[in-house]
Amino acid sequence: MLTATLDSSGLERSKTRLLGQMLEHIEKAVQRAGDEAVAKAKQGAWKDRTGQLRSEIVFRDARWSGRYFIGVLHAKMPYASYVNDGTQPHDIWPKATYRMKGPVREGQTRRATGKGPHEHIVGRGLALRWKDAGGEQHFARMVKHPGTQPIPFMDQAADRARVVLYAELKSGFVGLTLN
Repeated sequence: MLTATLDSSGLERSKTRLLGQMLEHIEKAVQRAGDEAVAKAKQGAWKDRTGQLRSEIVFRDARWSGRYFIGVLHAKMPYASYVNDGTQPHDIWPKATYRMKGPVREGQTRRATGKGPHEHIVGRGLALRWKDAGGEQHFARMVKHPGTQPIPFMDQAADRARVVLYAELKSGFVGLTLN
């Protein structure tokens, strides 16, 4: 008669160690993918005027959420979606006059109320004012904006993050050990 015994005392310890290695590798892979996505987004092909959009692209909130490790690629500037997705042709109106009562035109917003610098803005809601490249000043009651073409910098960044994440996970799981 043959008998065999199996000593499984180290199995649970090895399983715990392996799981810890896997979770640590997932965190590093997501962080690396996020860093690569930020770098790719900052390479966007739009023309910089202030540099604010590029400087305010970040990867943040990297954390475990249940069974998933997540992070957020975020372009903080309010106009980032207009650059990424483009805009349709639209009319641009001056802000409604200070203390104006009644409805505003479509696409028009109100000026702030109360004491402040908005009380000293030229035009008071009657006209738009801008300077062209030559420094010449122009006025208009309304401007028909032709819209803008999309520059999908965030989409390109997400694609780059996906490629990096898959590569990092694939290469990292190969090197895990039970010891």
